[in-house]
Amino acid sequence: TNGVRDIFFYDRMTDEVRIVSQNSDGQWGNLDSHKGVVSPDCSGIAVSSEASNLIPGDSNGKRDILWATVVHPAYFLDSHLTGSGMADPGDTIKYKIRVVNSGDEEGSAAVYVPIPAHMTYVPGSVSLGGSYNQALNRIEWSGSLDEGLDLLISYDAVVDPNLTAFTLIRSEGVISSGSLTGEMTHVVVVNATDWAFAPVFAQTGIGLP
Repeated sequence: TNGVRDIFFYDRMTDEVRIVSQNSDGQWGNLDSHKGVVSPDCSGIAVSSEASNLIPGDSNGKRDILWATVVHPAYFLDSHLTGSGMADPGDTIKYKIRVVNSGDEEGSAAVYVPIPAHMTYVPGSVSLGGSYNQALNRIEWSGSLDEGLDLLISYDAVVDPNLTAFTLIRSEGVISSGSLTGEMTHVVVVNATDWAFAPVFAQTGIGLP
């Protein structure tokens, strides 16, 4: 809406388009900007601009070469869910949800991790920051994190002591931030308690081609 040529930056990770030719107060350039070139490590963009309002003290009335640092918005899809990979019926598993903001800006997110079938949440075990929603039988967290910070939420769940067969228990959570949504998954292998194995006998006389 400023009526002049601008430089825009398309972030393929977040599918967002952001304007480069603006000053630190968010004002767009008052004259044309040209030929944006992204640095090899994507940390910044060099811009040729005639605008006089992009940096303080630009009073030479000529086209200048300016450097714009790329600020990555808050990004939470690096978050993950961990826990023991193997268990026996009746075991208690301590799960850990690590919420990570790997962007350069503060941002908000929400996490929902249902307690899977064959498992029971241990009352009061969720750590500070998270909560247990009894009606929906899931662990929840929502809030904001500063750039580069992470939050660890832990909780306990008990494997059904009556399981009698080899079972894979899959926890499937969701983390969302703005228009972005990602999955948080974990699988635990539960051993059988009453398997009977038939003896294995050597066989002879097998012809090979």
